[in-house]
Amino acid sequence: MHDHHKQTIENLRSHFEPDPHNLAFIVVGSVARGEAGEGSDLDFYLVVDEQTFADLSTKNAWLLEANEYCVAPCPEANGFAITISGLKELRDQGSELMR
Repeated sequence: MHDHHKQTIENLRSHFEPDPHNLAFIVVGSVARGEAGEGSDLDFYLVVDEQTFADLSTKNAWLLEANEYCVAPCPEANGFAITISGLKELRDQGSELMR
């Protein structure tokens, strides 16, 4: 993992951690697999409680763009809000790519 990805993750963690409705931050994609290049983006899941997810869903706001927390040359940081039950569903029924 490149240092700028580590710093981007730390920036995102610092941003999301204070909200008690955010239960976990999970890095996925090429960074998580250790295959990220210098200019790779950062993909993540933000695990939230059921009520927060329901609130986001009513606004179609479960896609999270967090580019302002990126450290160059990381071009963007994008994620999805998901619940614990959603993670379990991905585990049990998701495609290989999604798991």
